Amino acid sequence: MQFIGKKESIFVAKKMRDELIYNMAKSEGNTLSFAETSSVVRGISVGGKKMKELHQIERIRDGWDEIIQQCLLGKFEVTKENFIFINTIVADTENPELGNFRTKPVFIGGTKWQPPLPMLLSENFRNMINDFNNTSDISAKSFGLFLDSARNQFFADGNKRTSQLIANGYLITNGYSLFSIDESMDIEYKEKLIEYYESGNKEAMLDFLGKHQTQKDLDINSILSEYKNSAQTIQDEDIYPTINI
Repeated sequence: MQFIGKKESIFVAKKMRDELIYNMAKSEGNTLSFAETSSVVRGISVGGKKMKELHQIERIRDGWDEIIQQCLLGKFEVTKENFIFINTIVADTENPELGNFRTKPVFIGGTKWQPPLPMLLSENFRNMINDFNNTSDISAKSFGLFLDSARNQFFADGNKRTSQLIANGYLITNGYSLFSIDESMDIEYKEKLIEYYESGNKEAMLDFLGKHQTQKDLDINSILSEYKNSAQTIQDEDIYPTINI
């Protein structure tokens, strides 16, 4: 995980917006192609796809736009309230208990491991935030927040999307590069995520995310270098125009 500066991090988030949305949707099993995803992101109708998939793309887009806007305005926070708020955006129409932590047990496909019971979630969230605040390494801090939140399954749906957005909001606010799981890594990612759910041991998952991030950082450096070589500097108008959410 590399420090690039807050202005640069916001610029990269906006520049990679379609890719970030596409990767997150693919991880959820969405069948839209990158071109189709880009069309939906821009409000262009795409035929032959389920409405559920189209709405999912729109909700992920709105979630990323909200995170970027919060970072632009200096209002981003890693809090229970913001976790819930982001979940209401990305899991709208999918989460039957929208607006709060789940009140019923949930199950994860592909594993017999069961997430914590609802009565434990508030305490687990406090413990997660304490661990987050007491961790100094930026990679372990952001990846750990994502993993702990995903494993606890605080919500009836949209957990990985919510936790990835919050983790990226923290990275952007502090001027670090973003993380996103590319489609090519999705199978290995899901296998290791199941292993983490079952064991509770983050080491293998942190190693996987760290190695993947090394390549992602190269891609981000390429984006920044290409822009700076042509425009010399990132202008305020590239960063600060209001995003329509």
